[in-house]
Amino acid sequence: MRNNVHFNKSYLAMVTPQTLSIHTNSKFLATGANELGEKWVKTLWDLLSDILSLRQGDLVYFLRYQSERREAESILGQWEVSGSALFDERNWCSTLENYVFRVKLEENKKWGYYLPTDYIFSQPRDFGYLWSLGGKKALGRGKSLTSLPAGAEKALDNLLERFEKEEDWKKEKFDDSFQGRKAEEYREGEKSLRLDEDWFFGLFENEQNNNPTKPTKLTSDVIESLPVANSENLLIFEKVLEAWFSMFIDKDPLKSFWEDLGLDQDKILWFSNYLPLTVSGKNADFVILLDDGEENGTVNYNLVVIELKRDYLYGKRGYPSSTLKEGINEVERYSRILKNLFRGNLQLLFADPEVDIKVNVKKVVVGAKNPNTNKIKQATIGDVNVFTYEITSDKPPIKIEKVG
Repeated sequence: MRNNVHFNKSYLAMVTPQTLSIHTNSKFLATGANELGEKWVKTLWDLLSDILSLRQGDLVYFLRYQSERREAESILGQWEVSGSALFDERNWCSTLENYVFRVKLEENKKWGYYLPTDYIFSQPRDFGYLWSLGGKKALGRGKSLTSLPAGAEKALDNLLERFEKEEDWKKEKFDDSFQGRKAEEYREGEKSLRLDEDWFFGLFENEQNNNPTKPTKLTSDVIESLPVANSENLLIFEKVLEAWFSMFIDKDPLKSFWEDLGLDQDKILWFSNYLPLTVSGKNADFVILLDDGEENGTVNYNLVVIELKRDYLYGKRGYPSSTLKEGINEVERYSRILKNLFRGNLQLLFADPEVDIKVNVKKVVVGAKNPNTNKIKQATIGDVNVFTYEITSDKPPIKIEKVG
């Protein structure tokens, strides 16, 4: 029954009409910010948490929008990630000067037509499988890279096939020309920096400067000295923890996390960081889908929903903090939504309404360990699994343990 089911991680990358041909012809994906504001360090960690979630074989769709109105117009697919995340200060094109986090792409199944977002929103059934599009729209922000739900590529293929047969909708062919000149395939600059384990671990070995001067230009030196922690040994932003999970969710530094949760890390089928939820504008910090076998004709999955917190989860006296209580409320609410949404998407992948699918949800909150807590009084809170992180001088530098 499972042989015909395949899972892809897929992403929407926001581009303008002017930059789209650069990405598609030079074959690379870039994320960045048009301007570095006063909160530039937080912005970089936000971008890093996205680019570090990419894996070879992931699919990329370009969401074209008008920069003046910040309004999405259409989607174009489909490219495949073929390299690893890197920082590259080489200015590949003047319009992408600050888009410094990059990964190489290869053409996978390039569409001949743009798929209008208005058409997608007009198809309630298919739009139900692409719920994060609605969440992205409601969010009202220009996040440059956004996860799509498991099964999104099949929903988009079905929509495109139907749209090409429509007679009442205006169709726009994809123009593959490269701004009047020959395209040059993307090549790394001499000062590029691999965003790998050595780089991430090395950040914790640096002397922390929590208020670095905003650079006039992003360089490798800046990225190699990004602050990660404050004087209280807390991560400087929640996004640092999100970036840690993005890079290592399926790798050895988080192997013990999965063992403590009672799940097999090798059974991961799909994962997403900062996943938009329906039209509410809310986002789940981390969502992972795992295979749980087949029994008596029922196909089983584990869906792990994680809420990440930067601050202490327990007070000095060992009782849950307001941060933990907030995290529990959020993960409870998001889990109810996600269970229903994922069951629908899994049904789409099987394309057989008779297949019985069961989704088991595990709820997790991860936050800081309080060094001043003598003894935790309430380790178990309903069916929520509570984990704490601690910054250490060991490798890996972030230690995550289950409470209780």
